[in-house]
Amino acid sequence: MVDSETQAKQKIDAGGPTFTPIRTSTTYADVVFQSRDGMRFSIHRTNLETHTGGFPPSEFKTLDEVVHLTEDAVTMDLLFQFVYPRRLPDVNMMCFEFVFPLAEAAEKYEVFSAMYARTNRLRTMNLNQNQTLKTITFGGQHDYPEIIGRLAPSMIDVPLAGILNIFYGMGK
Repeated sequence: MVDSETQAKQKIDAGGPTFTPIRTSTTYADVVFQSRDGMRFSIHRTNLETHTGGFPPSEFKTLDEVVHLTEDAVTMDLLFQFVYPRRLPDVNMMCFEFVFPLAEAAEKYEVFSAMYARTNRLRTMNLNQNQTLKTITFGGQHDYPEIIGRLAPSMIDVPLAGILNIFYGMGK
């Protein structure tokens, strides 16, 4: 059986993003997160507090519990890089397979710098029909009309009922 760190490395080696994984000192980190595939991330709560809006402030203690997340290790490793003062991953070099889960996680946990970086990437990517539909739906759910506007012409053949389902999610 292959462990989650090896699986994440294999996924990256198979054409995924290149980046320096988050490796923090567990001695000084305040909170431990675990991805759905078992990788643990020791993160400094102060960084979460200053760079995100989706994690509780430092006054809330985790009592040394591991916080389980629904995202995979590659996505969380990319996302957590946006909460540290370091060179950020170049999302412009990433394929849709990595940008879209990063976009969803950035919205979910309100990692502001990641939200900005991935929105720019989603606006400029060449997408197939399925990716376009997912991206327009994402734009509708998270109120990004500029993404919808750029991709709208490619949706001319989508039935009206499908378009209405997308826009129903805007503003929620």
